[in-house]
Amino acid sequence: MKIKTKSTLCAKRLPAFGAKLNERQKFINLPFMAVICVGQNCWDHAKAWNNSPTDIVAMVLTPEQPPVSLTFPVKDCLCLVEWGYGAPEPLIVELIKCLLKSGALRVIVRPLWVDLSSPMSCYDKDAPEGQRWVQLRETIKIYNQPHASEARYVA
Repeated sequence: MKIKTKSTLCAKRLPAFGAKLNERQKFINLPFMAVICVGQNCWDHAKAWNNSPTDIVAMVLTPEQPPVSLTFPVKDCLCLVEWGYGAPEPLIVELIKCLLKSGALRVIVRPLWVDLSSPMSCYDKDAPEGQRWVQLRETIKIYNQPHASEARYVA
């Protein structure tokens, strides 16, 4: 699907399953949350979200798709990135930047391959002061839309 932007006529595509959210944006009928599934089993996760009775719209980003080549219709939406095994970290970072630039209010990154019941950090008494708490695993992270005064620093 080709998207017309205000500045130029670009041939930017929507992510898989993104047409439903794009259609809802036209009528300002925003879902509770937009989910972007990345990595292993991303297609199954997105189908499960889209078939659930909740007001959630899921999309798929495959690891070979650069996020900058896609249009994410997430203006004024809360976004959840389900980060599955196999998706590289730089891809997730680029996706977060694209979602925030596309107008997402908040982006939550949930690494699916992490056992959240395991300890997040440990205390190393032999480390230098200020560096004694050591992170052991990836955690859920939340990224907010920058304030207008900070927007110029966003890459």
